[in-house]
Amino acid sequence: MLKDAVSVPGLTLRYLFKTMPHTHFFSLIREKDKNLHEELRKQVVGGPSIIVHRYHEKGITKFRGESGKAVQSLVGYDANSLYLWAISQEMPTEHPVRRRKENDFQPEPIDKYGRLSRE
Repeated sequence: MLKDAVSVPGLTLRYLFKTMPHTHFFSLIREKDKNLHEELRKQVVGGPSIIVHRYHEKGITKFRGESGKAVQSLVGYDANSLYLWAISQEMPTEHPVRRRKENDFQPEPIDKYGRLSRE
């Protein structure tokens, strides 16, 4: 499993591409709309969660090493199951519609061939 990917999202992506029917496709962002890609990238938040050590104990584990203050309470969260919930939700499958402030948030469909020709 870890030779293909090192995270649950990476494994999910590999599974998606291996099991997806050949009749399905992904729309890529055109050069004309490359600023849409930049906007999407700016909205991505988060990062890797790094656990330095797993054992913590109230009154013994200290902030910032031996010279720090001992913790008085511990709270643990497991966010791994969020990936399973997120990938089970319905995903958008159409071409995007942009709404920009400079156009008074009027819808601008991004569609090379047109909605009518696809239908």
